[in-house]
Amino acid sequence: MSLFTYHTGRSEENSKKQSSEPVKEELPQQEFHVWEKGVARPIGKYFNSREFSCKCSNKNCITQKISIDLVNRLDLVREEFGAPIRITSAFRCAEHQASLRGSGIKTATGTSTHELGEAVDIQTMQGSKDGLEKIVEKHFTSIGIANTFLHLDTRK
Repeated sequence: MSLFTYHTGRSEENSKKQSSEPVKEELPQQEFHVWEKGVARPIGKYFNSREFSCKCSNKNCITQKISIDLVNRLDLVREEFGAPIRITSAFRCAEHQASLRGSGIKTATGTSTHELGEAVDIQTMQGSKDGLEKIVEKHFTSIGIANTFLHLDTRK
């Protein structure tokens, strides 16, 4: 069994299509909450900016951001779940992402959705991970499932 599985809402028919050229999806322009690291302010109904901040100690990691769409969906998940959700990772600066890769942690190649401010890793603080997973599937199509957390991002 894999430590981490990943699925999207893409149809099986689309995934079977093959092309000799790379596919470039045109994604809608995202809007973001933006703040400086260390500042605590409400973001959404249930969260604050510190929960979404990069966890690194890089002194140059100042500007933080997270997708408004992502936060809105997380609020819906939290509301339906009826219990607090712990954010274990959200925005990551490029240096933090590079240090994760360098430490051997299996992470995205290229630019991570965490670096773009379009991803979050969450855990339950109470209740079942399976119950949370069922609710998440109603609001996200891009979901990664690990042993201890769920990765969610705004890709369609």
